[in-house]
Amino acid sequence: GSLVSFIKMDYLHLLKDTKVPEWLDTSEDRVSYMEALINGIMNYTNIMNSEVEYNEFHVATELIHISQELGKTSQFSLIPIGCDCTIVHSLKSFNQIFSELILNSIKFSRQELTEIKISFTEDDNSYSFTYEDNGPGIPERYLEKVFVMFETLRKENPTDTGIGLATIRAIIEKLGGRIELKNHPDKRSGIYFQISLLKETGIKQKKLQE
Repeated sequence: GSLVSFIKMDYLHLLKDTKVPEWLDTSEDRVSYMEALINGIMNYTNIMNSEVEYNEFHVATELIHISQELGKTSQFSLIPIGCDCTIVHSLKSFNQIFSELILNSIKFSRQELTEIKISFTEDDNSYSFTYEDNGPGIPERYLEKVFVMFETLRKENPTDTGIGLATIRAIIEKLGGRIELKNHPDKRSGIYFQISLLKETGIKQKKLQE
C-alpha cells in the first residue's frame, strides 16, 4: 500500500497520459481490502477464542466513552434512551458490539449528520437493546444476508469485507443472546436492530440445560 502511494505521489505526472494511474488505484484498493480482510478475520478468531469476563458497568457512561472515542474522527449524534443504569455483563463485548454498529452507521450514512438512538430495557433473564439510525436502511430481502460472513450489499469502500456484522452476531450468540435486523415500526428509513443479551444467571442456566 505504501509503495503504491509513493509511486502515485512522486511519479504520477510522468504517467498521466497512460492507464497506469488507473491500475495503481485498483492495486491500492486491493491492498486496502486485503488488509481489512486479514484484520477482520484475526479479530473474529480472537473473539471466538477468548474467555468471557463479566464486569459491572454503567450503560450510558460506556456509550458516551464509545461516542467520544469514535467522535475524534467522525461526526455523529448518539442519543441513549433508558440507559441510565448499571448492568453486569461483558464490557469488552459491549464495546465491540456498539463500536462496530456505530462505525457501520457512519460508513453508510447519506445524511450530513448521522443520528443514532440506543434504547435499553431489561427483564429477569436478559438485557435488551434497540439500535436505530437515520441512514438509508436495508431492503427487506437482505435483512438476513447482512449477517453472512463475507457478504456485502454494495462496495462503497475498498475496506468493506462483510465481516463486521457477522462478527457482531458471533459475539452476541457466544453470549447466549441474539440480534435481529428489522424494518422501523413506523416505516421510516434507517437501521433498526433488536439485541438481547442473556444475563450471567441466564447463561449459566442455559449451559446446565445443554
